[in-house]
Amino acid sequence: MNTLKYDIKILLLIAFSLFVSHFLFLNKFGLYEDDYYNIPPYLNASAGDLYEVIKVNLTNWLQGRPLSFIPYVFSALGFSVAGIPGLYVIAFLINAINGFLVFLILKYLFPDLGVFVLSGTLMFCLFPSDTTKTLLIHSFLYQMSVMFFLTACYLYLKNYKLASYLSVLLCLFSFESMFMLFFAVPFLQKNKSSAFKKNYLFHSLILVLFLFLSFLYRKLSGETRVEDFSGNIADAVIKSALSFIAGPFMNFYLVLRAPAAALKNIDLQMFVIMSVSFVLLFIVFRKLKTAGNNEVKSGIFSSEFTALKFKFSFTASENVISLIRLFPAAILFISLGYVLSFTHFPPTAVSGRLTSVHIPAAFGVSMLFALSSGLIMEILQTQIQKTILKSILCFYFSLLIGYGLLIQYDFVKSWDVQKNFWTDIIKLCPDMNDNTLIILENEKKKLPSTGYILSNSWADPVVLQRIFRFPAKWKNPPRLFVLNKDFESRTTVINDTLKWKVPEYTFFSEYETLKDSSLIMLKTDDSGNIYRINEPLMRFKCRDVIIKPAGMNELNLIEKNKLYDLLIKN
Repeated sequence: MNTLKYDIKILLLIAFSLFVSHFLFLNKFGLYEDDYYNIPPYLNASAGDLYEVIKVNLTNWLQGRPLSFIPYVFSALGFSVAGIPGLYVIAFLINAINGFLVFLILKYLFPDLGVFVLSGTLMFCLFPSDTTKTLLIHSFLYQMSVMFFLTACYLYLKNYKLASYLSVLLCLFSFESMFMLFFAVPFLQKNKSSAFKKNYLFHSLILVLFLFLSFLYRKLSGETRVEDFSGNIADAVIKSALSFIAGPFMNFYLVLRAPAAALKNIDLQMFVIMSVSFVLLFIVFRKLKTAGNNEVKSGIFSSEFTALKFKFSFTASENVISLIRLFPAAILFISLGYVLSFTHFPPTAVSGRLTSVHIPAAFGVSMLFALSSGLIMEILQTQIQKTILKSILCFYFSLLIGYGLLIQYDFVKSWDVQKNFWTDIIKLCPDMNDNTLIILENEKKKLPSTGYILSNSWADPVVLQRIFRFPAKWKNPPRLFVLNKDFESRTTVINDTLKWKVPEYTFFSEYETLKDSSLIMLKTDDSGNIYRINEPLMRFKCRDVIIKPAGMNELNLIEKNKLYDLLIKN
């Protein structure tokens, strides 16, 4: 079981499951939501450009994350090799490496429990609570932070303590929530010495020191999220405590919801892929071996229960006892993943970009699933019973692969929807120029939409600046906002001047003056088609605003960025 050949087969199965579930249609993927803010500017970046942005990030700690330059490097590298699909190949490799690291950690814990190792690793790779593995910016930054944590975890368990602390420190510089999980890592140690409590206190003090120094630096540098936290500490603490408790329960729901969603929406393509996946999974699971059932009397549990006026003893294998002991640690891993989630409270997202709040829980959920599977497998007595359990696991994982296909369908559909949308916008508004404000009223919500990723999002106002290289002398390049309410509801009169409340899209929201001849109003009909309002005047809050009249095509004179070729249809 421990041969290199066997491990390679397992890793190939893990890579296959991950790829089919999250990246099978990568040649049909595009950019989505947060991607637009972070990726397009660096698609054609030179080595000099990357050097400058790395230097800026390391010295200025943008958003408190000095390693936020990582997505820029991956964007330039992947696009230079294979265009947009090249970016997704890198995303797949990042997630695959994380899966391999989980495999190493679980195998270190129980090298003889194949079901424990494989089921936990597959749960991590197919983790249904987070639906953003396909989102590039999340793979490039958040999953890299997961990699830093998993590396630190493995190094710690192998007793390379200094290297483990240096690795986990990188989590604070990328995606902070992963850092909190390291508080629970010592509980995974196989043989806890009599000095465990003393060592754990020292371990915790080191992590608290890291947190304090990071917080202090970000506070002194005026980082906005730290400022918001400092201004309302009590509220943040309450939200963190509630998330700490609610997180595990939310994941229990989501790991059951995903297979149900797959069955509900299954089509022929899904059925074929899921069937093939089941067969491959079963071939590997069937050959997994379990450890021997040496009966060892447990006195540990009886002593603990005796202290609580209970007397309980039983006979079980060492593996069973060891598995049971790790259950509290697994739940702790899940809860710790939500300690810093007060910025995304409550952590109840079931689909879309905000499910990234569940990313730190993936390791704990996978550990809990592995423990449950391994424990049941160790308890079962007959080969038929073990085969039935393996079949159930394979069926469940094939459903999770199907759920991943559903998510991919939405990503493919969204990219096509976006292409049609932005092509229509450019056709309807070829006269946009400096100070142009484009408002699309989508009151009837007839625009084509997708559930697992948004086709129109907070990033819409920056997309035009990613498509075109507007003249540097333009102080206010064109922006587009899609509103699901009427525009007038966002207008108000301040100091006898008509203003409108700009939706939050670059980390702030403010009131802007509505200028005559700069506003383009768009609406959708009952079929979802977009049309331009050509009335000369529109009235908001009893004030007349001169609408920008349709003019000559100015976009033909504007230089195009690389995104134009990717997003705009001829």
